[in-house]
Amino acid sequence: MSKLNDMLLQFGTDKFLHFVGGMCVMAITGSWLVLSLVAVGKEIYDYKDYGLFSLPDVYATLLGGICGHFAVLLWKLLPFTII
Repeated sequence: MSKLNDMLLQFGTDKFLHFVGGMCVMAITGSWLVLSLVAVGKEIYDYKDYGLFSLPDVYATLLGGICGHFAVLLWKLLPFTII
């Protein structure tokens, strides 16, 4: 595994999955509103299902979205064209 994965997994698998999910949502949609709705909506679902609303999970999802946003910006800077 990469050092980034190892670093993220030290916070637990659940936080890692929230981070990656936030990254994917932001990279696909590019919308802060959709990212926020997904982050909070998932925790509302968990609250209704398990009785637990986890604010750190929301933060992990949003942090993943921020990283996904910067990944998209960096990708646009690359001199990459499809022929």
